[in-house]
Amino acid sequence: MKYQIVGGAGLHRSETKTVDMMVKQLPDSWFGYAGLVVTDSQGSMEIDTLIITADRLLLVELKEWNGSITCEGGKWLQNGKPRGKSPYQIKREHAQRLRDLLQEELSRKLGYFLHVEAHVVLCGSAGPENLPPNESRYVHTRDEFLTIGNPKKYEKLVQETNFSYLFEGGKPRPNSDEALSIIKSFFEGPKVRPLPLKESGYLASDKPFFSHPNMVYHEFRASHKDNSQHRGLLRQWNFDALGVANAMQTLWSEIALRETRVGRLVRHGSATMQDYMLRAVRELSEEDVTDDARELYELRRSFSRLDEILDSEADGWSKSDRIDRVRALLAPFSELHSLGIGHCDIDPHNLWYAGDQKSIVVTGFGAASLEGHNSLEALRPTLQSAPYTLPEDAFEEAVEPYRLDVFMLAVIAYRICFAGESLLTPGQMPEWRAPLTDPFSGILNSWFEQALNLEPSKRFPRADIMLNEFNAATKEHSQEFDEANQIYQELKQNKFFREGMNSVGVLIEFPPLPEHLSMVYPALAAIATTGSISYHCEQGGKALQVKLWDGVILNPQQPGVNRRIHAFKQRIDKLTHINLPTPKVHSCGLLGQGGLYVVSEYVDGLPWSQFIAENVLEQSQRFIIAETLINTIHAFHEKQLPHGDLCPEKLLVLAGEQTAITLIGLLEFSDELTADNRYQPDNPESTDAFGRDCFAVYRMVEELFSEDMPVPVQAELERAKQTIDGIPIALDPLLQSLRAPEQAEIKQVVESELQDKVIPVCWGTDDWPQEVKLLEQNDGIYHFHCNWSANPRFAHELRCYITGLGERLLVDLDPDNRTINRILYKKGLSIEESIKAGKYSQAKINTQLSLQRGSLNQRNTFIELLFNLEPVIDAIIERANPNQEMDEDDFDSSESSPVELWQALSDTEVDLRDIVNIDSTDFQESPSGCLLYPYTTESGADLSFELDDKIIVYIKDKRESVQLGELRLSETTPNLLAIRFDFDAARKRISSGSQLLLESIRDKSSRELRQRALQRVIENKAEIQHLPQYFDYHQKPCMQQMQPRPSAETLRELYDQPGQRFNEQQLMAFQQLVELGPVGVLQGPPGTGKTTFISKFIHYLYQHCGVNNILLVGQSHASVDNVAIKARELCHTRGMELDTVRIGNELMIDEGMLSVATKALQRQIQHKFHREYDLRVSSLGKRLGMAPLLVKQLCQLHRTLNPLMVTYGQYSRELDKVEQTKSSSISHQERLTELLEQSNQLKLRTQEIINSIFDESLLKTLVYDETLIRQLAEQIAIQCSYNNPENLERFLQLLEMSQEWMDVLRGGEAGFDRFMFKSKRLVCGTLVGVGNRRLELAESSFDWVIVDEAGRAQAAELMVALQSGKRVLLVGDHKQLPPFYHQQHLKLASKKLELGKGIFYESDFERAFKATDGVTLDTQYRMVEPIGELVSECFYAQDIGKLHSSRKVSPDWYSQLPSPWNKTVTWIDSSSPNEAGAEEHKGNGRYYNQREVRLLLEALQSLSSDDCIAQLEQTITTEQPYPIGIITMYRQQKEEIDNAISRAEWAASLRGLIKIDTVDSYQGQENKIIILSLVRDNPNKLQGFLRDAPRINVAISRAQERLLILGARRMWSKTNNDSALGNVHEFISKQVAVDEPNYQILCGQSLLGDNN
Repeated sequence: MKYQIVGGAGLHRSETKTVDMMVKQLPDSWFGYAGLVVTDSQGSMEIDTLIITADRLLLVELKEWNGSITCEGGKWLQNGKPRGKSPYQIKREHAQRLRDLLQEELSRKLGYFLHVEAHVVLCGSAGPENLPPNESRYVHTRDEFLTIGNPKKYEKLVQETNFSYLFEGGKPRPNSDEALSIIKSFFEGPKVRPLPLKESGYLASDKPFFSHPNMVYHEFRASHKDNSQHRGLLRQWNFDALGVANAMQTLWSEIALRETRVGRLVRHGSATMQDYMLRAVRELSEEDVTDDARELYELRRSFSRLDEILDSEADGWSKSDRIDRVRALLAPFSELHSLGIGHCDIDPHNLWYAGDQKSIVVTGFGAASLEGHNSLEALRPTLQSAPYTLPEDAFEEAVEPYRLDVFMLAVIAYRICFAGESLLTPGQMPEWRAPLTDPFSGILNSWFEQALNLEPSKRFPRADIMLNEFNAATKEHSQEFDEANQIYQELKQNKFFREGMNSVGVLIEFPPLPEHLSMVYPALAAIATTGSISYHCEQGGKALQVKLWDGVILNPQQPGVNRRIHAFKQRIDKLTHINLPTPKVHSCGLLGQGGLYVVSEYVDGLPWSQFIAENVLEQSQRFIIAETLINTIHAFHEKQLPHGDLCPEKLLVLAGEQTAITLIGLLEFSDELTADNRYQPDNPESTDAFGRDCFAVYRMVEELFSEDMPVPVQAELERAKQTIDGIPIALDPLLQSLRAPEQAEIKQVVESELQDKVIPVCWGTDDWPQEVKLLEQNDGIYHFHCNWSANPRFAHELRCYITGLGERLLVDLDPDNRTINRILYKKGLSIEESIKAGKYSQAKINTQLSLQRGSLNQRNTFIELLFNLEPVIDAIIERANPNQEMDEDDFDSSESSPVELWQALSDTEVDLRDIVNIDSTDFQESPSGCLLYPYTTESGADLSFELDDKIIVYIKDKRESVQLGELRLSETTPNLLAIRFDFDAARKRISSGSQLLLESIRDKSSRELRQRALQRVIENKAEIQHLPQYFDYHQKPCMQQMQPRPSAETLRELYDQPGQRFNEQQLMAFQQLVELGPVGVLQGPPGTGKTTFISKFIHYLYQHCGVNNILLVGQSHASVDNVAIKARELCHTRGMELDTVRIGNELMIDEGMLSVATKALQRQIQHKFHREYDLRVSSLGKRLGMAPLLVKQLCQLHRTLNPLMVTYGQYSRELDKVEQTKSSSISHQERLTELLEQSNQLKLRTQEIINSIFDESLLKTLVYDETLIRQLAEQIAIQCSYNNPENLERFLQLLEMSQEWMDVLRGGEAGFDRFMFKSKRLVCGTLVGVGNRRLELAESSFDWVIVDEAGRAQAAELMVALQSGKRVLLVGDHKQLPPFYHQQHLKLASKKLELGKGIFYESDFERAFKATDGVTLDTQYRMVEPIGELVSECFYAQDIGKLHSSRKVSPDWYSQLPSPWNKTVTWIDSSSPNEAGAEEHKGNGRYYNQREVRLLLEALQSLSSDDCIAQLEQTITTEQPYPIGIITMYRQQKEEIDNAISRAEWAASLRGLIKIDTVDSYQGQENKIIILSLVRDNPNKLQGFLRDAPRINVAISRAQERLLILGARRMWSKTNNDSALGNVHEFISKQVAVDEPNYQILCGQSLLGDNN
């Protein structure tokens, strides 16, 4: 057989061998292709082999599978393990798709349809005998398939259809030269590409980035076919390189599965170690191992190969950076060696630097030594990839794996420590030599000499010892030392430090009141014993209180004390900047001669206990005082200022018109708790300061009410006592219980009003009852629905149907005159009619109706009831505005306050839940216990929740909705709703016709989060007082001067650079936004450089306004990251490192921000702690009087044995579990044996390590359980003659705690992200992300909140961030995309306000802009002038005068482009000659226009020349990978354009340069060339989205050099169109009319050269 390999990389070696065998054994007249990917409209199809025979095409899938294959439920299993959907069924679908594609492409040329059929060929030892007959017929062993060339075998193996009739009349057979050339033209065309190297959905790059020196394997970078953010390392083995002697599958498995086995062992052991290894995307099993087995590992975006990092970054590392990197290098191997794993091939290409977690990740375990597994030592020199000779190999010495690793680690550590110097000479053995340049001044020489000793026995025995020795050697040079020194220097240089001052000096500066003198001086004399003194004084007529502490000394040798002083000073600073009820600090200082003092104002007031004792309080007063107490403490907690030592003596009560409480004793340097024990939990150390405060408040409230305790308060106090240690979790439940009685009274009044309400309905016809009769309800309700009368005579009448049980009212309502024209009363309805009424019900009426013959008053409650029903209001609104397209006149300029609008939107959002109607109560039960009800959706569309969503089911009950249970999506079908009920009675609430509401937990928590934030702002609990008034331009707020106005000279000096100077408008904007506040608004039209502006603004705030923290948020991840990256870069260039945290999902975050993502910061601390904890605990050892040698030995023991003990503990627990499960199954016995074996292996490993440290005699006395480290520690203490068991115990507890701390850090239980959120200087995230409940944004406070893309945010989204800002900057552009609201939401909210929904078309950003006299940037740097003029004239001129263009002309080569690209702005008229227009509609708003697609292809084809493509490719940058952008308003048109370009053969080289998207995804992006397809072309001039000016502005302003608009001119000519596009069309037309050279209008009909 002749053949062509298109993509050999994607085929396994065994598959390539099979193809070679086919070539030799199949007929020469046949032709084959191998390794193809064919693309059709459904996507791509991978084809291993395609064989063209004399009558058909055989699509052959090759499978290298061994063992037994079976089939269950359409899935194949290999040796009982699921392997996914049946390969035969997949290929059968591919064959059908390929048949359809070839029919479309080739049938005209060939004169017949090609038949394509699927076959699967098994190249391994597996056979098809256990597959079902319908599959096994087309699944063959390799030997069987190779006989297919024999005519008799051919007939037996292929589908039994005779295709010879196709070739009658001399038509060429598929394998004839004539037909083959036609078929080849397709397979060599644009729809076919080579099959790439691929594994588990990851596509490998064309070339390996590392090839083993002996060609044993190649490593490729890979990325996932569906998401390029998911990256991988693909290692492809070539076991043939090991030679014939090693051609054993068992040996190959031993090598290829090494990393998988290490991974499993690590998973049972050290939690930290899991972070130090690459995570397998799919674990290999023995069945997978062939001579070219592939391993695939996940590479996070922050991973870089260590050798690349050493080449590119190492020169710039500081000394502490180098120390940290070496520690990071040694830490993983420290754990591995303890667990009995030697790597044996440590080289920078096997190490990845995780930039986000600042640690090193290990891979490449092919040569590893694993205790308990076969040794690969004989093959190690062949498997080793490190490019040098090891001493062990040079001198042919016995290899000890750990000492071998120590040597290889030292070779890399040398390169890290001494930048640019290496011990490597290719092919030679590395030897220690002193570096030419040594930043460490020789302190590491002895460490390196030992590690690199040519005699293995003289090296460090393991990496754990190597790490501890390195830590000891570099202790004085580490970052911690630097940080401690920094704190010391910061305090020493601060005016807070008063050098030369002593405590007597304080008494002279703040003399005590004369009457206190006799007490103060004796107290000062005794201060060394008492620790502190306190007295009153007076200065400038102010009463002051002085507190002085003794013995507080700033000392570089006491970093712990210095940190406490630093934290105390920060607390003082925080209190001085925040307005809270506590005495104001007048003066404070740290005394150079020892001591610390704070002078604060003296506040009058009665202590709480005295106030309660001296006043007879009424119950209502007690409620007020209790609420005041809770609110006061809550205000301190919100600012992260707990008291921690709260009791009645530390609260001063000031009674007046309003009770006020002041907190005293908040600034206390001592650690001792002085509060009465009654107000502290039994174990105060079991909680933090917040918990102690909560405990004290609960106790004081209990004492306040004592005998007269309200029931809800009593219940809450009892509930709190049941919590752990009796410590309340928060204060809010207590506050709610205080408010409960008041709410219960209100509820009672409301309910009594609603009871017994019956609305009378009277009508005068004879069939109405004479006596009052109730219209019978159906399960307590009436079903209601209405529609307009179909009779033209009564078209103004709304027909309303009210159906009860077996009876109905038909009411003809005249909404215009607000009257009822007729009521018909029908009795005796059938069951079917009742069910139908429930099914089509639009609303439910709960109020009972009574019927009686009589006349109906025109103003009565029945008419009011009908006019208040939503379906009636909807019907009236829809008749008034039948055209659903957005009407710009639907704008209500009512002076509604922002709060009213926000409240209406907030209150109605809950009504957007999906509604389903239950068709019948006849339910089925699913196997999982869910009840399945028949249902229909209110909207008629299928439910569209994500499968991983948790969906809550509610039922509407009067005005409330009651939660019934959870929807099970996996069991729900389009006809049956699967519900798991929360409680038994819930099921009884469902009846036929019930309406259920569905909402995902995600949507619910998001909605509640936004509503809470909005309520806080409305209730004036935000940081900025009266925040809503800054959004109300009908009553403009008075702006305040917040900061001195920066001068223009200062700003120019700070930020002007050549080619990047402030323009006048930017200067004015900068000055105004710094000076006036608290709310500032900046409008940034397209391309005006707002990102650069904000980054400078952020830098200025930190450096020149004393700002401590900023919250930076935006609508999208990209907008936040762009600003944050730019701001951090600018600060860095100015010598300021901006301490940042990025909140959000790592996958969505820009690579430039990954290292400050929450998880990354968490890992950084965890890993740093792991590699340095011996340093941290050794300082405690020193304080406990333990000899340095003892401390060192104990730390070493813990580092060595702890990973083993953790793993041992895991296995023991699992063993207990397995032993408790009594089972005789083989798998159970196998697991038991495996666990016992592994436990014994660990015990042997532990004994081996202990043996190397202690005497053999000790082994006999040891008990191998969790106390082992303790037993050994006692032995070490005896050896070191240390006899203080209590201190030894404390030290061991600290070591254990350090392990727990690492586990907590890893698990994220430490509320780490919340801690980062509250402690970092720049906090970044999306508006949704920072609102995550666990971050407690509402309890946080930021000096500034900056919101980018604020014009796209809804009010409630904005308030999530704004509630926490003392000052706010909103950045956006109300002329671009508005916030997204569902039209139904606007309809509900406007109905609530009784206004037109146009009231909501003005964004909150625009309102704030008008209210605060916002500033606009008026020079754009993106668009060339002709495009800039168009945008300026059509969208900005009326408001800002002119949007200036900085760029006048495009680069010269653009003017050389062919038409239509020779002009800057072009409109191609796509009007169809057909009067009906060219637009088509697939329903549900899916418009498209094939005529515009054809015109677009014509225009693009003129750019497809090599010269044009070369020029466009030169414009590509990382930020802007696509020179051409195609924008449309409609998703369907996007699909049509996408398909057309992928089908066009000439477009192959252009495809990669084009981005196609809808306008809503495009804001903030830009392209050199923009093509805008308008789509709409209809006789009624209906424009849909295209009336929306902001969308048009965004679309047009994305273009930098060329803008091409495709649109039917008759739709947009100004005579019948006053929309934004009408203005655009008119502007271009006017420019063309005056022969402006940069604009042109072309006729699409002549371009297409046809009349269609």
